[in-house]
This record gives sequence, C-alpha cells and structure tokens, in this order.
Amino acid sequence: MGLQVNLPSQAVTTTNTRIRLKMLPLNVRVPGTTTVTIAASGTNNSNVTVGAAAVRGATSLTMSSVSHAIPAQGRIKFANGAQAILTTGAAANATSIQVAFLSGDVPSGMTGIWNSGSVSIGSQFLPVNALTAEIDAGEVLTFGSQRITVTDYAPAGSTVLEILELTSAATVGATASTQNLLTVAGATDATPSSAPKTVDATTYNSGVGKEMLVTGVSATLKIGYNLIVGDRGGDVITSLLLNPDNYNREVYAVVSRPFDGIYEGAAIVTNNSDTAPVQDIAKRTADMQFQGTSFKFTKFPSF
Repeated sequence: MGLQVNLPSQAVTTTNTRIRLKMLPLNVRVPGTTTVTIAASGTNNSNVTVGAAAVRGATSLTMSSVSHAIPAQGRIKFANGAQAILTTGAAANATSIQVAFLSGDVPSGMTGIWNSGSVSIGSQFLPVNALTAEIDAGEVLTFGSQRITVTDYAPAGSTVLEILELTSAATVGATASTQNLLTVAGATDATPSSAPKTVDATTYNSGVGKEMLVTGVSATLKIGYNLIVGDRGGDVITSLLLNPDNYNREVYAVVSRPFDGIYEGAAIVTNNSDTAPVQDIAKRTADMQFQGTSFKFTKFPSF
C-alpha cells in the first residue's frame, strides 16, 4: 500500500521560526566566528545593597554593601527587576559602582545579586572565559552533544551567560563556536522567495515558439517586525534603513524555519515601509536581496 498522508495532522506551521543577523564589515560577506569556553563554577555570588536611590538611566550607583568582587561586564539583578551591567570591576565593599545603564529606578536599601555561575544541573548562569564578542539572547550554543540556550544579552568581556536551566551538568573546558548573530525579537514575518533571471534564447530553430535561458537566480527575503525597545536585531535593520552612514552596508541574515530549512547569506535592504495606526503596535517591513554566491539554503530532513 502506498504512503497515506493525513493532511490536517501533518500540516506544518511557522512556529519557532527565527530571524538572526549582524551588520558586516565593508567588503566582507562571511560572518566571523568566536569560541565560547565553559569555565569552572564561580566560588562566590555577590550580594549588594543600594546606598542611595537611583533613577533609570543612571551610570553610577552608590552602594552600602557589596559582599564580593564583581568583574567588569557583570550583571546585577535587583529585587524589583531592574538590572545594570558594570563597565568596570567593583571590589568587595565598594561604595560606588559604574554601570552602562540602569534599566529601572532603585530605591535606597534595594538588594540585588551578581551570580558567579555554576556548571551544575539546574543552573541558569553559566561561567565562561571572558567573551571576545557579544552574544545575544536566543543564541543556541552547542558544546559537543549539549545544546545551551542563552536567555539574556551578554556584552564582550562577560564571564557569565544567563541560560535556560541546565538539564545536565556542563563540562568545564568544553567549547562552542558562534557567529554572534542578533535575534530580531519582534519578528512577525520571514518570507523567503526566489525568481530565476531569464534571457530570450530564441533562434530560427525554435520555429514559432519562444525559448528562454536561465542565467541566474534572485533570492530575496521579506521581513516584518514590531518595533520593540531593546530589540537589537531590529535595530540593525533600522540602522541600515535610516542611517545615511550605512547606506552601502550589508548584513549577514539567517532565517531558520523548523518545517523547512535554513536560508542564509549576505544581503542588502532594498525596500522599507512602516505602519503606525492610532492605538496599535508600530510595525516595520523590510525587503532584503541576498548577494551573489553568499546565499545558501540547507534543507532539514523530512519528517
């Protein structure tokens, strides 16, 4: 008996599609990679207490207590949900710390913690050697047979990654390679398409018919996304569209569709449109043209 297809139950969906990208240096169409190495578990978390109230956007915080030293790029999470990444290391008992940006107001007496990371089962903070490049939320790192998902942005120099809970212990010294792509967090549409370029090849031997010759293929990508504060991937597209200094820049774009495969390559932005009706989410649509031989498609095995 031949293959029977149950169309309703075997139809695929676009769930878990991901768009990731990064701006490329001029005249470069291959994204660089960096190596992430798992370090030994930290020995001490640092518990902190705010000494004087600070407002969102502050770059310096007065502290009444810092229990242990915190390295540069360490992220403090306060009890009310505010966060701050240190720009310089802070010693134990420091009375002032310098941060890149305080994400929310913190009152005097507010407590917080910097987690030094652990490789044990259940850990949500992974200790690593100092990163040589930033890693964005959503990045999946493969250490041998173990896949670890990063849940929050980590700048270059970070020694701890926030991750989904470890289901098995991580191996100290294990390495993973990453292209350091940024996720378009507000993505709502990722539609690849291709169109052959043809030329008229009709000759006398064609009789009354017409013959065409395929001389190339144009691969494009339509991206739609909601404008979200802090969406680093979306910000890259916006920068290409609206910053005159980037008019000739390309991005390396990767679209992963679990039901299909991976579309990737260097691309330029060819079109842009915004929609911002009253009392609605502001949205942006961009068309991308994949460039030359940089484009490739990797088909996932059929299910």
